[in-house]
Amino acid sequence: MVAVSWIYGADRLLDNIEMMTGNRPCIWWKICWKYISPVVILATFLYGVIQWDGVKYGSYTYPGWAEGIGWVMAGMSMICIPIGMIHAIWTTYRDQSYSPSGVETGFMQALRDLMKPDEGRLKEMENKRVKPHKNYVA
Repeated sequence: MVAVSWIYGADRLLDNIEMMTGNRPCIWWKICWKYISPVVILATFLYGVIQWDGVKYGSYTYPGWAEGIGWVMAGMSMICIPIGMIHAIWTTYRDQSYSPSGVETGFMQALRDLMKPDEGRLKEMENKRVKPHKNYVA
């Protein structure tokens, strides 16, 4: 929810929830998603890093190589996200820099373009939106 509220937008998310349920969530949720949750998540992560003293099972402490294999296995599932992000940025930058208009665009423009919603997709979603029945009571 933290990523959704910062990238998609908390206000837009609240609008979507209101559209689906007929009731707008209170401001508490927006504050939690945007401010309280990131602070709590960061504090929990930092506490875990500071308190880290290796993997133990009872009195047995696993060797460093075994711990390293565990981190590699965990990292393999997470590395897809930054690789996908780099691929999207690179292909957008590459496609824009060789545009038929001849206008050279930079890396930051490619990044800005990736952060904007696809207007065509938004219009398509608006057209498919189901309107509430006239007798619907929220």
